[in-house]
Amino acid sequence: MREHTFQDSLREAWSDREIPIWLASTFLHVLLLFGARQITIPPSPLPAEASLRTRLLEIPETPEVEEPEPVVDLPPVESPQEPQDELLAIDVPTNPPLSTEVRDPLEQQVATLSPVDNPASDAISAMLDGENARALAAKGTGGILQGRGKGNKLGLLASQGGSKETEDAVHWGLDWLARHQFPAGHWSLDHTPLSKGPSTGGGRSRSMVAATGMAVLPFLASGYTHKEGPYRQVVSSALKFLIENQQPSGLLQAPGDSALFYSHGLAAIPLCEAYALTKDPNLAAPATAAIRFLLETQNNQGGWRYNVGDGQCDTSVLGWQLMAMKSARLAGIDVPEEAFTRCKAFLETVRAGSDREKFGYINERGKVVIDHLQSTTSIGQLCLQFMGLPQDDVSLGKSVDLMLSKTPNLNTRDCYYWYYATQVIHNVQGPKWDQWNRVMKRVLVSSQNTDEKSTDHGSWDPNKPTPDLWGAQAGGRHMVTCFHILCLEVYYRYLPIYVVENLGAPAPKKKTRPEGPNNRNEKEDKPKESS
Repeated sequence: MREHTFQDSLREAWSDREIPIWLASTFLHVLLLFGARQITIPPSPLPAEASLRTRLLEIPETPEVEEPEPVVDLPPVESPQEPQDELLAIDVPTNPPLSTEVRDPLEQQVATLSPVDNPASDAISAMLDGENARALAAKGTGGILQGRGKGNKLGLLASQGGSKETEDAVHWGLDWLARHQFPAGHWSLDHTPLSKGPSTGGGRSRSMVAATGMAVLPFLASGYTHKEGPYRQVVSSALKFLIENQQPSGLLQAPGDSALFYSHGLAAIPLCEAYALTKDPNLAAPATAAIRFLLETQNNQGGWRYNVGDGQCDTSVLGWQLMAMKSARLAGIDVPEEAFTRCKAFLETVRAGSDREKFGYINERGKVVIDHLQSTTSIGQLCLQFMGLPQDDVSLGKSVDLMLSKTPNLNTRDCYYWYYATQVIHNVQGPKWDQWNRVMKRVLVSSQNTDEKSTDHGSWDPNKPTPDLWGAQAGGRHMVTCFHILCLEVYYRYLPIYVVENLGAPAPKKKTRPEGPNNRNEKEDKPKESS
């Protein structure tokens, strides 16, 4: 008989339900856990990263040995550049730079008198050291640009009818322009602001190159270049933008720009002026290429219009191109006389009036089309002045009278006309310049934004107090501000060309005796002896 084992007793107890189910379950789990402890599981390897970190921590640090830096021979710096601040961190003057009070002789005289009997002759003679400015310009030294120097501005402001108020207005206008320059160095006619909040009065035309050319001109007119003055970085960035957007043909045009020749002419002028003022060799090739493009695209009528290939030309577009060529000559860039002769030939085709004192806009099939008469007349006469028109020309006098019949007025604003007419009459000088200047400076100084809390402080609103003829739609606040600053810089921007000419004119020969019957040659008075 088989022996009764523990297992048999367990089965019997289970069968008879003498052992609770929970106790059996507990017992089995204990057995399983005990068996698991007897199994040896090898440790899993550490991740590579953790292992490497552990090993690195265990390695003792070794002292660093400083190795001498290799010697590199650098080429010598030929033209060290003056360090310049970053854009928007420019050390621009917060107060007007003109601290000396400028006597305003105009306010002490009646409107029919000239500021001085011989305006600026002495000052200009001293500037040129007795040399003829036209001769200097022909040699490339830019004689008529010399009024922009620091030592010359005060004397010209006083003798030409400027004042501390006009120069303050110039300062704040330049300040507005500097604040609204884009990081790439350009401006736009809708002048999206850069640093001080929204600005109103944007123009509808699009041309970054034209807007940049307009903006650089007032800085250069005050003698502030990319080499000298508190706005070096502003001017440098702008010139760099123009050069970077010059096409292989010499055309100055940025993506999206319209009115090709307007843009090109407005940009070519400051390139040439900056070169004339600084003789920076980096500007020589771009300025020359810009002028070469003009010479190659001058059409059969003698001028230009909007785009290359346009058969017509108009007075307004021609004015900017001619001024660019004139500025090139001031810089010593060769411009053939034929180019000016062809410009003059076109202007003759748009003249009208009994004394040919009026200039039209275009000549269409032999008929002169008149559009904005005062503007085109002032453009035409300024072009002729720069091409040698005599001061006593009858048509010039009649044209100036036409301009004086429409002096600057806030009820009929026209920044484009004011810009050109101011230069024409400044060249004429005398009582007519006195009359124009009194009105011009009062209108411009009084209408400038002087609210220091406004982002538009220093600018001129194109819509208020009345809309400007061009600024309200075409060029906006930017265009109006640029042209108004240039009007207030007229006192020293260019020396008056007829004053300069008179300085260079040869003095009349002195006669030892007045001619007359009582001073005939004694030999002629003696009767001939008979043979």
